[in-house]
Amino acid sequence: MQGNRIFILGLDGATFDLIDPLIELDQCPNLARLKSKAAWDALESTIPPTTPPAWTTCVTGCNPGKHGIFDFTVSPLEDPAQPLVSSFSSKVPKLWNIFNHFNRRAIVINVPITYPPEPIDGIMISGMMTPGIDSPFTHPGHIRDRLKAICGNYITNVDIPGYDIHVGSEIQRFLDDILESMERRFEAVRHLMQNEEWAMFMVVFIAMDRIQHLFIKYLLPDQKLYRLPYAETIRSRIWSIYRRLDQMIGEIEMSLPDDTFLFILSDHGFGPTSGFFNANEWLRDSGYLAVKGKAYFKRRCFHIAMNLAETSAVKTFVPDLLSSGIRRKIRKTRSTLDSPRKDLADTINWDKTRAFFASIPSQGIYLNTGGARSGNPAVHGTDISNLQSEIANALAALLDPETGQPIADSIRLREQIYSGPAVAFAPHILFTLSNYRYLGRQHLGSALWFTSCRDEPVGFHRSNGIFYALGPGIRAGKINGSKILDFTPTACYAADLPIPDHVDGSVMKNLFTIDFQNKRNPRFFDGQNIGIGHPADSTQYQPDEQNLVRRRLRDLGYLE
Repeated sequence: MQGNRIFILGLDGATFDLIDPLIELDQCPNLARLKSKAAWDALESTIPPTTPPAWTTCVTGCNPGKHGIFDFTVSPLEDPAQPLVSSFSSKVPKLWNIFNHFNRRAIVINVPITYPPEPIDGIMISGMMTPGIDSPFTHPGHIRDRLKAICGNYITNVDIPGYDIHVGSEIQRFLDDILESMERRFEAVRHLMQNEEWAMFMVVFIAMDRIQHLFIKYLLPDQKLYRLPYAETIRSRIWSIYRRLDQMIGEIEMSLPDDTFLFILSDHGFGPTSGFFNANEWLRDSGYLAVKGKAYFKRRCFHIAMNLAETSAVKTFVPDLLSSGIRRKIRKTRSTLDSPRKDLADTINWDKTRAFFASIPSQGIYLNTGGARSGNPAVHGTDISNLQSEIANALAALLDPETGQPIADSIRLREQIYSGPAVAFAPHILFTLSNYRYLGRQHLGSALWFTSCRDEPVGFHRSNGIFYALGPGIRAGKINGSKILDFTPTACYAADLPIPDHVDGSVMKNLFTIDFQNKRNPRFFDGQNIGIGHPADSTQYQPDEQNLVRRRLRDLGYLE
């Protein structure tokens, strides 16, 4: 086999903000050992640092304006129905396609946005957004039966709607199942590493992301929820899961031959969420968005009822068992809403709306320029740039509800962030509020611009992921300037493969010794003709699969 093999170990949502304190407490000895002998850095994610654009950028080397994935759903400017994105939504080749193009076999396990699995030369076991164990989530198809024989209960996803995380026993059951899914995935990794040929192996463990979405304020000492009596019990259990993940990392690293490159990385970092910016309410009050009166009234009543259920009086006098049943009923009701598409489509008066916020993952405001939407666009021509500037200035005037100071860290037009043919489908204005401590969301009916979640242990993404590199010619120690955009060209260079000339990223040469660089120059080729799988019309989810995946995304906080 020509060139070096590469092993890519993804830790979804991993951040040095949590890993470094664990290393200091000797809770993660393998990550500590690797940090002492590997090149490492905080890895800059995409804007925004959300799963679909970040992992796609990681495995393509292209910015979202070129690969075309901004969200878990298709852009409302491309398709107003906003179907779920799939493995074939990317408009450019992925890393495994590049390896296959040069007759090098790939194994890909649990990488987000890989359902349905591509017919690659090798093995693909799809990850996040896989509907379930009965769906065709492996290529070749017989691998599904092999997984059952190897792992027993292989778990494609831990379905958060099945747990009431306000109940202690349910929290422990959730963490039990997270650990179980991680163990089964590791069994699959170990078996395929040992029994299959591969030039590229990539696996993503998603446990950290799931846990931190729900419980990160129990894990950070600067958060007041950290000091709650029951937080220690939950935290202790979570640390035991992270210790087990650290053991798995050590086993993988020790099993790799010396000529194999090991890359450990995350798609984004993590931090606590203080509250939400109800962007569509703000747009409505500011005159940019119009609603349908009856539909909006129903949404308003729903929010009043929800707020009443959260009052201290109700929590005091309603028994825990009854309140848990009510929460399950609400979750079931919400799961029938085909959000965010249906929530917006049923409530917004599109003919009179000039701007709208579509979903949490995109963290941006779209102008109603029509696009694929039927009817006359509310904004067109020269009005677009004027309206972009007007809304951007209004966002800059927003004040933090806690400090009274301006809350926006960054407000940028899409053309300032993205480049490529898919820029036309991106949000027109992207913003960051207090380093994502406040999240924009598409809520209509709350009548408030900001709502707090300070007393909930929840969190969301940050831009600072993690990156380790180990292998021949790697220069140990801290490096600087690492970007997720640069990973694919760097992986190609490490594997001694030519780099597609359409990528936006660059080789991270500061990873490698001068001697290695002198022996291996980056090579490029025309990558436009690389096969990237089946045509898009073969990728449709079934309606029940769409609803199931949307419900999971909603309970992670991505959709509402």
